[in-house]
Amino acid sequence: VYTFTFDQTRVTAEYRLLTENNDSQLIFMRFDGPSEGIWRIVVQPLQLSDGVFHLWLPLKEFLSGEVFFLEADPETTITEPGSTVGGMTVAYYNGTDNSIDINSGRGYTRGGVIKPDFAAPGVGVTGAVPGGRFTKRTGSSVAAAITAGASALLAEWVVREQTENLGVGTSEIRNLFVLGAQQRLLLEYPNRQWGYGTLDLYQTLDRLRRL
Repeated sequence: VYTFTFDQTRVTAEYRLLTENNDSQLIFMRFDGPSEGIWRIVVQPLQLSDGVFHLWLPLKEFLSGEVFFLEADPETTITEPGSTVGGMTVAYYNGTDNSIDINSGRGYTRGGVIKPDFAAPGVGVTGAVPGGRFTKRTGSSVAAAITAGASALLAEWVVREQTENLGVGTSEIRNLFVLGAQQRLLLEYPNRQWGYGTLDLYQTLDRLRRL
């Protein structure tokens, strides 16, 4: 814990030499009562292999005041657990103009794993709320909910069609969605914004039917 004498800004740093399942090092920094202005963080390694480091801010819901990077990189902004290899990671887009939302996390992971896997609608989507009403919502949670519903329908179809009833897991469902993902002309796939394309359950089932 370090306290700046004149500003009374208190900085707490937590350092982890090794993190789970990889050889990376991790540092958490918490600023209490930070002085207004531009803060500069200098990374000076004592011993390094490639000298690569990444720096992220918390989710905006955990920030108070106006906090941002002066030269932020929009890539590699997918948060956990979306950056895990085994999970199904979904970007969200505006179905009206077919554009990826500016707040949607972008890949790839810092280890080069292709994420997001695909994109689903997540802007101005109408859905049910308590009280028998309907409202429009926007965000990654909307795209995740749509994908969860599509996953349940696809899993039901796969289990029903299997003769041996072997079941189906996350990786199989994800791969089937990738198989049927819609892709635009003139765009290279996979990419950092759309992954392998946009979710299309009908096309996934249609392609399965043709196999």
